[in-house]
Amino acid sequence: MNTTLLETEYFTVSQCSDCDVPGYLIVMYKENLRELSELPHEAKCQLGVLLSEVESSITKVLAPEKVYCCKFGEAASIIHFHLFPRTVLLSKSFLSIYPEQRGLIHGPLLFDWARDYYKVKVGCFSPDTIVAFNKIKAILSSVGITEASR
Repeated sequence: MNTTLLETEYFTVSQCSDCDVPGYLIVMYKENLRELSELPHEAKCQLGVLLSEVESSITKVLAPEKVYCCKFGEAASIIHFHLFPRTVLLSKSFLSIYPEQRGLIHGPLLFDWARDYYKVKVGCFSPDTIVAFNKIKAILSSVGITEASR
């Protein structure tokens, strides 16, 4: 399966290739830059709109409790963001292992746990992830944030 949902002049949006969580997307800058301050002005402007539209599409398809947007950069130094939906089902699985988190889920702990718990061989996705991918892709293409819209 091609994991790319869309490309713009500066960014690609893809399903995370080794984690079987529906709607877990990566927004990655196309060039090898490390810091947001290095981005050209046009890319900075596009990034805000792109992150907002990607989060909105995840929300429309999955109705998650929360969508985390994270930028770390330890493993891959190129600028990229993880958009990670915390669904009711994912929260339930997490809380069965970490019941002490019931009052207030600690997002970074859940994210780290889920990346390990739902880790898969690259590209081996469940039907739920594939369906979510296709629905999100359709929404993103309907808002017109594509290479052709430059």
